[in-house]
Amino acid sequence: MQRIRPRYWVFGLWLLAPVPALAQPRPAEPSRQPEEIGSWIVSCARTAKPDPPACDARHRVWLLPPAGGRLSAALEIQQRHGFPVPVIAVHGVAIPEATGTVLALATDATVQFGAGAVIRLPCDFAQDTLSCAPARPDAQTASARLSQARRAVIRLHLAAPASLKAPVSLPDQQRSLDLARTAEAIRRIQPSGAVADTRWDLRDLLDWLARQLGFTGGLDGLLRRLLGQAATLRKGGG
Repeated sequence: MQRIRPRYWVFGLWLLAPVPALAQPRPAEPSRQPEEIGSWIVSCARTAKPDPPACDARHRVWLLPPAGGRLSAALEIQQRHGFPVPVIAVHGVAIPEATGTVLALATDATVQFGAGAVIRLPCDFAQDTLSCAPARPDAQTASARLSQARRAVIRLHLAAPASLKAPVSLPDQQRSLDLARTAEAIRRIQPSGAVADTRWDLRDLLDWLARQLGFTGGLDGLLRRLLGQAATLRKGGG
């Protein structure tokens, strides 16, 4: 029987650990006024505070348009690791956090700008959203390519294992999206003078440790290996 190496156990515990903060209900969001900027829909929260409004941006072409309270998916621009980066976001995933974590590990997502190299987008799950974004080592490159590219090819594959029995159904996506006025949209969601958040969170740290152990895919690659080994052990024991 194969055994998982001792140095991996801490990552397995992290995977299964509950995250109470993610289970908290969302506070009511301020009203947002959408504005079309090139190929992007930028929405900014209206508040009475004098601070710059909080804005987000998604591509005007939905990967999966919202309908009847079901899943929706879009290419978005979000701040990650101190940079505005491309994020494939799937909203409306109403499943437990532990199930969502496994679903995120089983999801395969990439983005390619023009003729550039394909960038992998490891996924995570929080509340009801599955978000696939560049890992920290790829964030700066992805951000630079995003702001300059005229076209993006995205691929999204939900490969949830049959044993998961997750009530999630999303067809595979391979879409080519035109990009226009992206740099302007980025300036709207990142006001001049804003301080980039470069703090490391727990996932960043574990991703770095995984790369030091030789996993070129970082934490995403390590956890895929753990899931594969667990499946092999189950088959061997059955």
